[in-house]
Amino acid sequence: GDVYKRQLQSLIAKWNHEIDLTVLVHKMDYDKRQMDVEVCGRMNMDEGKEETVSVRRKIVFEKD
Repeated sequence: GDVYKRQLQSLIAKWNHEIDLTVLVHKMDYDKRQMDVEVCGRMNMDEGKEETVSVRRKIVFEKD
């Protein structure tokens, strides 16, 4: 579990800190080393309008 957590934290750390992020792990398969992850971001635009975006991906981790 720690490898998955570190990889996900590394990915999130690269994004702009002004975005509120929510990470949803829909499914985790330790045997296949795969995760189904959705990241939802919310940010305030210059006009005071709130913008949201979400991305859902399957992540496959390579064996060490």
